[in-house]
Amino acid sequence: MAPAPRRGFRASFREVLPVWAVLRGALFLVLYYARISFGERFGPTSKPWVAFPQNRFLDSLARWDSGWYSTIVENGYSYSGPMRESNVAFFPAYPMLAKALAPLFPNHFAAGLFVSNVAFLLGLVVLHRWVEESFDARHARRAVLLMLLYPTTVFFSAYYTESLFLLEAVTAFYCYSRENYLGAGLAGAFASGTRSTGIMLLPAFALGEIVKLVRARRWPTLRWTGARLPLLLIPVGLVLYMLFLKQKFGDPLVFSKVQAAWGRTFGNNPLSVLQAQWLRFENEPWERGEVVGSALCVAVLVLSVPKLDAAGLFFASVGTLLPLTTGMVASELRYFSTAIPLLPLLAVYTRHPGVRFTVYALFGAMAALTTARFALWFWAG
Repeated sequence: MAPAPRRGFRASFREVLPVWAVLRGALFLVLYYARISFGERFGPTSKPWVAFPQNRFLDSLARWDSGWYSTIVENGYSYSGPMRESNVAFFPAYPMLAKALAPLFPNHFAAGLFVSNVAFLLGLVVLHRWVEESFDARHARRAVLLMLLYPTTVFFSAYYTESLFLLEAVTAFYCYSRENYLGAGLAGAFASGTRSTGIMLLPAFALGEIVKLVRARRWPTLRWTGARLPLLLIPVGLVLYMLFLKQKFGDPLVFSKVQAAWGRTFGNNPLSVLQAQWLRFENEPWERGEVVGSALCVAVLVLSVPKLDAAGLFFASVGTLLPLTTGMVASELRYFSTAIPLLPLLAVYTRHPGVRFTVYALFGAMAALTTARFALWFWAG
C-alpha cells in the first residue's frame, strides 16, 4: 500500500481534537460517576494525600505514584538506601515541568494535569501524522481510537508521566522515520529525562541504522556518520539526572538500585514470571487479569516481529519484556501503552470490522473499570 500524501499536522490536529475531546469527556464522566457512586478504599483520615481537597473530580486524577512526583516538586529528591522506597526512582522531567508551570495554576497538581492532557493530545496528533504517512488515514484514525480506549488510558490524563513520554517517544520515532536525526535526538533527550526506558531509543535507532547500512552493502562515510551524530543527544536527559544524583547522593545509579525496595529485581525470565504470577494470584481476579493482559502484550510483540524494522523491534521488545524481567506483572499493561512501534500495527490488526468492534468494546470496558478503580484508590496498572 502506497503511503498517504502528507497533509500536515494541522489536518491531523483537526481530526484528532474532536475525538480526543469526546472520549476524554466520556472517561471523565466515568471518573465522576465512580466517585459519587462507590466508596473509596481509604477513609478520610487514612488517605496517603489529597491533591485537591475541594474538588473530588480533579483529586481522582492524582493517585499512587502521583505522590512521589509531588514530593519531588515540593521537597526535592531524597534517598535513604536501596531497601527503602524513595523518590529517586522517578525521573525529573515531568515533576520539574509541573513545578515550572505551577505559578500559572492553583497548585502543581493542576499544572501537572494540564501537562498530561495537553501532552496526550499532542502525542495523538504526532501518532496520527506518523501512521497516516506510513499507512493511510483509516489506519491513523484507528491508532488514535485505540490509544483513547486503551485499558489503562486514564494514566494519560493523570498526574503521571505516561502522556509526556508518549509525546516524546512518538516524536522521536516520527522524526527518525523521516531521517530528521536532530529532531529524533532532541525528543529522545527529553524522553531519557522522563523515564529510564527513554535511553533505549539510542540503541534502537543505532541498530536500525546499522541494519540499513548492511542491507545497502555500504561502508559508513564521514558524511553518513556525521548526519546521525545528533542521535547522541538522546542520553543527555539521563546523564544530567545521573550527574545530579552523583553530586547529591554520591551514587549516579541510585535510581536503579532503589527498585529493590518495590520488590523489583532484574534478570528474570518473562515467561517464568507470567507462570509464577498466575499461580501466586490464585484468588485475586484483578491480579489474574494483569497476568492475562501481560501475556497478551507478549503475544502481540511476537506476532509483530516480522512486521517491525530493527529499531522498532528493539524498542518494542524493551518496552514489553523489560518490565517482566523485574519479576512482576504489575504495570505491564501501562508500560505496553508506550511501546511506540507497536501502535501502528495495532491499527493494522484491527482492519476487519468484527475484530475492530470486539477490540474497541473490550478496550472500552476495561478502560472504564480501570478508571473507576484508579479513582477509588484501588491499584489499576
